[in-house]
Amino acid sequence: MSKNEKPKLILDKFTHKQINEWVLEKLESNPTLYGGDIGNPFVMQSYTLEIQGIDLPLEFFSSLSSVSRKRNLILKDREDLDFRELYAIDREKEDNQVTKPFPEFLE
Repeated sequence: MSKNEKPKLILDKFTHKQINEWVLEKLESNPTLYGGDIGNPFVMQSYTLEIQGIDLPLEFFSSLSSVSRKRNLILKDREDLDFRELYAIDREKEDNQVTKPFPEFLE
């Protein structure tokens, strides 16, 4: 793939609507776990285990969340690198504060 070529992602057997419903069910089933400060890695781990049948350590998902957050922050500051179309951000809107992962995931 060339540097300027846009990759196409193919969703698994879930549609966007089904993913929204699945995440909502997870949040409602255990808001303390999935809606807390480190809920992102927990919900991603549950998804890959339940839907994909892949069991990966929680620390893996914590790292992925951090990488994704950093990417979005960099793209917000560097318009010249931001080629998002579907999930373009409103640069005039004030964003929420990003929280840091718990120290045990940084070791």
